[in-house]
Parts: sequence; C-alpha cells; structure tokens
Amino acid sequence: MPASTYLIATCNIHTDTAPLGQRLDAVDFDDLVDAVAGDRIVVRYVPSRCGYVLVMGETALREARRRGDGVVKVLVLNDSAYNVPGVLAAAVAERMARGRCSPLEETQLFFRLAAWHDVSDVATKCGVSAEHVENRLRLLTLCPAAEQALRDEKLPVELAERIAELTPGAQTALLDRWLGGHFSSLLAAEAAARDLAAAS
Repeated sequence: MPASTYLIATCNIHTDTAPLGQRLDAVDFDDLVDAVAGDRIVVRYVPSRCGYVLVMGETALREARRRGDGVVKVLVLNDSAYNVPGVLAAAVAERMARGRCSPLEETQLFFRLAAWHDVSDVATKCGVSAEHVENRLRLLTLCPAAEQALRDEKLPVELAERIAELTPGAQTALLDRWLGGHFSSLLAAEAAARDLAAAS
C-alpha cells in the first residue's frame, strides 16, 4: 500500500495493543522495509480507533513527547482512500505547522473534518486546542462584508471571531466602526462585540 509523510499530533499516536509477536502481522513486507529504514516514526492508521498505531520509532516518539512537541513528522504506511478523514487531518496539521493556512481556510477544513469527528477530536488530530477549532468555526456565520475584510487583512481574526457571534446587522455596524477607526484598540473593539452579544 502507498505510504506518505505527514505531521500528526503526538497524542494521536497509540501503542499497538495486539500481542507483541503479532504487531507486525498487519504490515506488508515491503512496508516493513520502509518502516525499519532510517531513524523515523512510522505508524499505520486504524479506523476502529480513529487514530494511529506505532509501528516503528518508539524512541524517537518518546523523545518528541519529552521535548513537548505537539506534532511530529511520521510515515503513514496505509495512506489509502478509506482513510480520507485521517489523511486530511494530518495534511491540515502539516499545512498549519508551516503557517500556510489562512483563518478562513482553517474554518473550511475544520468544518469538513467535523463531519467525521467532534471538535475535541478535530483539535487533537490537527495539533491545536479545542478552543482554537471552536473559534475558527464561529467564522462560518460572518457576514459577507466581514469575511471580505478578514480576507483582505483589514479585520483581525480575533475580532472577526467576536463579530461572528452577532446578528448580521450588528456585524455590519461594528465592522463599519472598526474600519472607520472608532475604537482605541483591538481590545476595546472586542469588548464592544462581547457586550453586544451579551445584550442580544
């Protein structure tokens, strides 16, 4: 089966629970050669666990966890069509780690992953906090003008997440105030958004 390299959250890599002498039975011989070659972490996806099982690289994984690494680069042996959610989550984590994913792209990807997993699982698989995922998913309710302002980098994502909690009319009004320079700081604008949300 094809193998691909991804960044995966360390907490989503599990120890195989099969008897020690049987743990490599599920690995094709050619894949086993790839697994043993080089000092790297090799895993296989297990659909029933919605996660990854370690094949090789126990020492490297332990060292990564001791360093506090949230994600690690691994070789996934059974990168196949039936593992679309797992592969997508790994690809999202890798793209985010490179800083090449905009807030709106994160929102779309998290929403797609949420069709298969709950928020906490999406967060774990992508190497971010559940709060981060929840905040990005709020952007789904942004009015078109606010979405465009965010895309044009005229609206900070922190404020966009607060604005998204308002009604469309209130979003437009607060956005106009922000773009018009009526707030002394970002914190003041966020506070105004929170007050409006609490009053609605």
